[in-house]
Amino acid sequence: MKKDIAVAITPVQTLGGVHFIGCGDQEKPVFLFEKKPEMILYSPRAVEQPLLYSLSFILRGLAGSYRRFLRSELSELLEEVIGDFLQYRKQGAEGYQILQGARLL
Repeated sequence: MKKDIAVAITPVQTLGGVHFIGCGDQEKPVFLFEKKPEMILYSPRAVEQPLLYSLSFILRGLAGSYRRFLRSELSELLEEVIGDFLQYRKQGAEGYQILQGARLL
C-alpha cells in the first residue's frame, strides 16, 4: 500500500435503458446489448462522481503540498472548495467505496 495513492470505486450509469445480454464469439468477443422500445429514454446517472473524487484529490494535494507557501486566505479558500466537493460526492452509498487513501480524498 502506497501512502500517496487513493483508490475509490465510483460506479456510473451511462447506458440508460440498454441492457447487456451476453457475449457472442468466444475467440473474439462481441458484446451484445438489448434496448426495448419502452426503454427509449437515455438517462445517465452519477457521471459527475469520478470527476468530483479526482478534483478533491487534486485540491487536497495542492492544499497540503503548498500550505506553507500559500497565504492563509488562499489555503482557507481551498479547504472551503474541498468541502463543497465533499458535499456533492457520494460516499457510503451503494457501490461507492474508498479502498485506500481516504485522507487524500
